[in-house]
Amino acid sequence: MPEPDDIAVLERRQKVLEDEIKKVLRHYPTDDPIIHDLMRGMLQLRDEWEKYKTLASIGARQHTRH
Repeated sequence: MPEPDDIAVLERRQKVLEDEIKKVLRHYPTDDPIIHDLMRGMLQLRDEWEKYKTLASIGARQHTRH
């Protein structure tokens, strides 16, 4: 089950990536590799969020059974 600290870390990482993407988009063309790398990071972050949501859901179901 995800801990509150884990979720806070993901939220901070998301904010940093969003800010970095906004900054880079002002200075580079949208097909620049830097932007692709940042967007890949956002996708990985989204995958981590989904993993935590799944773990939380499983934990909640197990908790209600006991």
